[in-house]
Amino acid sequence: MGDLQSYILVLGQASEDFQWLYGLPTERLHCSVMLVSSLEAAVQQVNRAVPCLLILASGQSVWHTSIVQRFRSLTNDCGMTIVVVSESHAPRWSRQENSLGVDGYLVKPITGEIFNSLVQSAWARQVCCSLQRPCPIAAETNPSLAKRRAPQVAHP
Repeated sequence: MGDLQSYILVLGQASEDFQWLYGLPTERLHCSVMLVSSLEAAVQQVNRAVPCLLILASGQSVWHTSIVQRFRSLTNDCGMTIVVVSESHAPRWSRQENSLGVDGYLVKPITGEIFNSLVQSAWARQVCCSLQRPCPIAAETNPSLAKRRAPQVAHP
């Protein structure tokens, strides 16, 4: 696993996958945004440095659970928020995808305020994990993760 870093990794396969991002005020973010166009490039980047936020932005109709699990295992399931971009007219959060393992869905159109809020939440979650403290954000999205991350207290 790479070092924890405050950056956003966006995985898409075509230039259309990144168009939504160009209209956002990313210059106000206190972290960089890296765009990659292949799963292999994303895996290599995560191995170098763990992003606070991974955005699966490809026009693929379905992201497979195995892809999400692969990223979770690379990061020891700690500190990286994973979201999938979805169209409001063609939502991807159907009942069949509830077990995908992502932390949420980013539904277009995406405003700057929503994106900034997501980035701040992802950053806070990463900081909590790096300090090995229970993260309230992780507890909301997956209570079992927060319990595993709680510091262990030795009793005499």
